[in-house]
Amino acid sequence: MRQSVNTYIPGFTGLRGVAAFGVFLVHYNQIVLLDPVWGPFDLYELLANGEYGVALFFSLSGFLLSLPYWQSKRYETPLPRTINYACKRIVRVTPAYFFAVTVLLIFYNHWAIPGAWSDILLHYSFLFNLVEFSIFSLNPSFWTLAVEMQLYCLVPVFFYLAHRSSIYISLATLAITAALSYLVHCVLINAVTQVVLWPLDERLTWIRVNGAVLNYSLLAHLPHFAIGAFTAFFFLQLNESRKKRPLLVQKGSEVFFWAVSCLLLILLAAPDFLSALQIPHGRYGLPLIALLMGGLLLALPFTTYAVRLFEWGPIKMFGVLSYGFYLFHHPILQWADRGMAEVHLNAPDYPLIFVLVSFCLATLAAFFTYICIERPVLVLWKKKKRLYVPL
Repeated sequence: MRQSVNTYIPGFTGLRGVAAFGVFLVHYNQIVLLDPVWGPFDLYELLANGEYGVALFFSLSGFLLSLPYWQSKRYETPLPRTINYACKRIVRVTPAYFFAVTVLLIFYNHWAIPGAWSDILLHYSFLFNLVEFSIFSLNPSFWTLAVEMQLYCLVPVFFYLAHRSSIYISLATLAITAALSYLVHCVLINAVTQVVLWPLDERLTWIRVNGAVLNYSLLAHLPHFAIGAFTAFFFLQLNESRKKRPLLVQKGSEVFFWAVSCLLLILLAAPDFLSALQIPHGRYGLPLIALLMGGLLLALPFTTYAVRLFEWGPIKMFGVLSYGFYLFHHPILQWADRGMAEVHLNAPDYPLIFVLVSFCLATLAAFFTYICIERPVLVLWKKKKRLYVPL
């Protein structure tokens, strides 16, 4: 019998920062449109595929959320208490998000537009990805947080239902759930053949054919979460093997991590290559890219040099700030673009100045959010509950 505890996974904080920076580069290049090509390497394609950082976020969440439950099943300890789990998720996600939503509502004078109050309520309740007119209305990057919050509600339900079954039945159930989620996602996309109006205001669109509500749903991304959860299970297995063969696990993980990283770089920089590897209606290179990213998560904690890289001070610190950076980077890119245009420095003509200005401003906003909101709330929670809440 072993005590199931939450532990810090080395390298994951820095990796989260890399994922956030990848998403930043996507939105940056949508403005400046850098497109040099060097042989098979296409910079535009690579920057556009920075959006795969979102898939990495989802797999990371699946890993970290499921790990305590796998520990509980493996070492036959009590399941994590749902109230503690729920409070940790709320404390970690909502304060900074509500702050960002409120700032943008005020800045854009958002309540004056048609359907604004429905939109505002949907944003504060994390349901805005279920409505077409709301999903991208305030900040296009927010949709991932709605999907994350909806996943948070499902994780304890799944593991409590699977608690009395064996680990292998739980793994099989998880695989079936992911497959069914993908199939239902495909069915819904094919089933919607006309625009559905919002019943509270017929001027607004609820669902449209092959629209954002269908493509940016929890169903569409549940397979990525499931791959992260599978990875957490195999992480425990590999951690046990490391005690018997530490050198083999370390060297094998190191080689595997860098080989997969190089392969991902090649795939993400190859024009139109990923679409040939993706299943119909699969999101973010599903299944190949998602499986490769799961392999990165599995190998990283057992490496030496990769961990040193992602635990390096600047990268790790950016990972700590990555949540606030993700929340604010898109509107700051838009504001920086307009601000530079007003002084006759068009962003496409000055891409280096633009990236430096927007990155620094987004990092400054993230630092303020972390110091003034995220960290004080987390410290207060830990003091009150005496529980560890990963940063």
